[in-house]
Amino acid sequence: MLMGLETHHVSEDEFLVTRVRAVLDGLAVDPRQPLCEQVAAQLAELGSVLTAHMDEEENTILPLAAEHLSVAEQEELGEISLAKLDKKHLLRAFSALMAVATPEEQRTLLTKAPLPARLLWRLSGRRSHARWEARLYGA
Repeated sequence: MLMGLETHHVSEDEFLVTRVRAVLDGLAVDPRQPLCEQVAAQLAELGSVLTAHMDEEENTILPLAAEHLSVAEQEELGEISLAKLDKKHLLRAFSALMAVATPEEQRTLLTKAPLPARLLWRLSGRRSHARWEARLYGA
């Protein structure tokens, strides 16, 4: 059952990403307006699907996890996820997490984060994330 669940989620992710990559590859070969519009539509669809998925996790899955997993198990899950993240993306991931965390959650994250992560976030991560969001959302 677990393997089927993992295969299901990986397949969904690969399907969405493959569709976006296909139009991006086409755009690289032929950057005309119709293809630009197709890429924009594919990226908008991907964003919409991902936002709905993340909202569902935030509203349904995380409360269930908090109810059924111990703090130690939740931390272990976080460590497993973190270990799979490419090191070059750690600051961006930490900054994105801090951006959506409540002040209390931010304090907890900063308490548990290693000193280099705390320093990098305070020195550049916060501003870097704000610039990234501004580019992403056109703000």
